[in-house]
Amino acid sequence: QLYSTVDSIVVGNTEGVGITGLSAIGSAMPILNMLLVLFIGISAGASIMSFLSGRISQVIGPRRHLILSHILLTLSSFIWFIFTQKMPYIYLLIHFFILGTITIWTNNASIHYFLQTIPQEHRVGGSILHAVVTGVFSGLTGIAVTGFMLEFIPGFTKSPLDGYKLYFLGTAVFLAATL
Repeated sequence: QLYSTVDSIVVGNTEGVGITGLSAIGSAMPILNMLLVLFIGISAGASIMSFLSGRISQVIGPRRHLILSHILLTLSSFIWFIFTQKMPYIYLLIHFFILGTITIWTNNASIHYFLQTIPQEHRVGGSILHAVVTGVFSGLTGIAVTGFMLEFIPGFTKSPLDGYKLYFLGTAVFLAATL
């Protein structure tokens, strides 16, 4: 709301803009509100999944939880490979929800497992180190592997959909190899 108010003040005091500029700000407000509500919903959902992940990790242990999450992430890539063309859009939304949940679970299980190995007084620093190292490593690995796969896959396929499927097969094989 403050963003729109400040915009209205700036545009209202700008000569030559007039009613058109103010109406443009007013028409952009529903879009901003929609995005705000969307991201608040995503944050709330991530918080709930993070809580459930912690409970699962307490019940079965962080190591088993990490292995289970990794297996589910690998299966998700195989699902993309097998059902790329046949999947209706509603199933894609469900798959994205499940994939987001699995990603949160994998991250939480990894942090939980890592923090059990270090002394209590070093856990805050260890948590920060874990977040930085895993973020940088996964980002650089993703860039390198994805760049390599997207560079060479089109030469092996006849259609973009086949390239897409081959990409997810490669991702699934890469994930399976890291188990």
